[in-house]
Amino acid sequence: MTEIKTIGIAGLGLIGGSIAALIKEKNPHCIIKGYDDDNSVRTSANAYSYIDHICHDIDTLAKDTDLIFVATPSDSVVDIILKLDQVAPDHTVITDVASVKGTIVTQLSQHQLRHTIIPGHPMGGSEKSGLCNAAATHLYNSYYILTPILTPILTPDLTLLSTVPDHFRLFLSSLSFTVVEMDAQTHDQLIALTSHMPYLVSTLLTSLFETNKDHPDLAYVLGPGAKGATRLSQSPPHWGMEVMKNNRDSLIKLLKTFRIQTDHILDALENKEWKTIDDHFNTTKQIRENLPF
Repeated sequence: MTEIKTIGIAGLGLIGGSIAALIKEKNPHCIIKGYDDDNSVRTSANAYSYIDHICHDIDTLAKDTDLIFVATPSDSVVDIILKLDQVAPDHTVITDVASVKGTIVTQLSQHQLRHTIIPGHPMGGSEKSGLCNAAATHLYNSYYILTPILTPILTPDLTLLSTVPDHFRLFLSSLSFTVVEMDAQTHDQLIALTSHMPYLVSTLLTSLFETNKDHPDLAYVLGPGAKGATRLSQSPPHWGMEVMKNNRDSLIKLLKTFRIQTDHILDALENKEWKTIDDHFNTTKQIRENLPF
């Protein structure tokens, strides 16, 4: 079985840096090479001991690697993967960490690829950004969702055969990830509900605070509810824009449903239909208690 010893990370932001820190913590013998197209980021990355070598171009990053994580903004993922596909060693496995998979899988499916390329999404992170906020703890015991490009192959007995190499799956498991496979469309629909929609709702709620931002007593009533509900609005705006563009269809469906639900509560409140509101609260409480957190 191929051993993963040298890992390249393209994109030294929060997730790229956190993956590097996690690898070095769990597998300290591994050699980690990092690259970012921002020279200031490459310069600052020299201060982090969990990155062994800072590379100044993709070709150098790819040289002698066993595994490469592409942790750049979503819009550049496909171009970088295609470049890596041309220059990386034949045995190198390439994955990415973008939070929307459909567009990436669709675009990559249109190319004749030399390498094993497995789009992925680690379900960890933070509303903060940048290498300075990276930490292995952001990813501890998270799910790592894989959305293989090719449809799983049926064996003669009609069972599904995974296209994910065993050594790659075992390596992710060694980092404390629980590896799960699903198709890209399912991933994007579910992640819109569990991640992208909460972010959007958080931004909408935060915008309401503008109406009272100068109130002298506001600071006294900003309790944990307000802090928790608005936390996600601090996520990088460029990430929010990528999500809106690349998971547009799923979010439109959810927003339409959300609009119906808010109109329903508004009508009930205006008409003093307290039973309707009480039913809503009881139903959502039960739903929340049954979620697999």
